[in-house]
Amino acid sequence: HTAIDVGGAQGYYALFFLLKTTAKRVIVFEPESESLDRLQRNLQINGLENDQRLTLSTRLVGSKDNARMATLDSLLPKITPPCVIKMDVEEAEIDVLAGAETLLRTPGVRWIVETHTPELERECNRIFKANHLRTKIVDKAWWRKIVPELRPRPHNRWLIAI
Repeated sequence: HTAIDVGGAQGYYALFFLLKTTAKRVIVFEPESESLDRLQRNLQINGLENDQRLTLSTRLVGSKDNARMATLDSLLPKITPPCVIKMDVEEAEIDVLAGAETLLRTPGVRWIVETHTPELERECNRIFKANHLRTKIVDKAWWRKIVPELRPRPHNRWLIAI
């Protein structure tokens, strides 16, 4: 059981994967230093900073594998299905998926992708369907009716692919 969080931000998904799932390995990518500091603080507050299941990386995730960037396919030896991959990469979704050609066809991998433009949503949906994955769009969170999105992009939806 593996959980991968691409764009870990403050670590809310990492905390969920570690505290509320049976994941035996949780891999989190967060290249932004301010967010990484908050993520590490949240792990510490929850007593998870030394959890053996956790791997933190400051590398970007994309279509190349080098010192600064990793592909999701490069993680294949570390992945034990079932696997969930959550992506919130601020409009780099297509580049990340370009580095996941094998994972997109791997049974037991589930995807949760935040999209910020209708065009990116359509392209991600096309990629998932081309790899025989069923998709569902989850509109803005219910609480956005109370606390509106303050970022300049009004489009903020989730694409689930199974």
